[in-house]
Amino acid sequence: MTVPKARKQFTVLDGNALQNTLVRKLTHVADAVRDLGTRLGGYEYQVALVRTQWSGGRRNVGTEIVLSATPLLPTPKLISLDGQILTLQAVGLDEVGTVIVRQISPAYTEDELRGLGPQGQPIPPDENFYYEIVLPRPLPEAAVRRRYQLRGTPDYQPTRFGWSVTLLKAGEERDRVTLQPEGD
Repeated sequence: MTVPKARKQFTVLDGNALQNTLVRKLTHVADAVRDLGTRLGGYEYQVALVRTQWSGGRRNVGTEIVLSATPLLPTPKLISLDGQILTLQAVGLDEVGTVIVRQISPAYTEDELRGLGPQGQPIPPDENFYYEIVLPRPLPEAAVRRRYQLRGTPDYQPTRFGWSVTLLKAGEERDRVTLQPEGD
């Protein structure tokens, strides 16, 4: 009769143990390095999580009012906008396509990146949640803003110290001047 060898004990991480891993402890270092890239001018854009509300009680009814426009900080890495193409629509030319945003700080939660509430509540029927990529210009009112919807689930990549999301180009852009949230 053969006696099986004792198996080596491997690590099983639970929610509490995750906070004590080397990857989690080095998150602030990775974020500081990413911020250095922005300070040096390597990321000449902003990526924001935008939440709006419609005055008519449901989406696309009434006036759209910006509740919040929260920049993702440190600035994540935007994988080229060259995946955008112009297509001819009945109302003129419109951009379509996807863009990938990588190296989003692990300080954000999946719920935040999906636009859900603090306890995972869905987006209310009178609100919109989207990503906005802003290409700043010397005059703020001239900034180029592009609206994107989350396509799929955010992908957490611990060994890359961050999240990755794929965004799908959404229709209309936010008004450059009149729809600024109060306090911005």
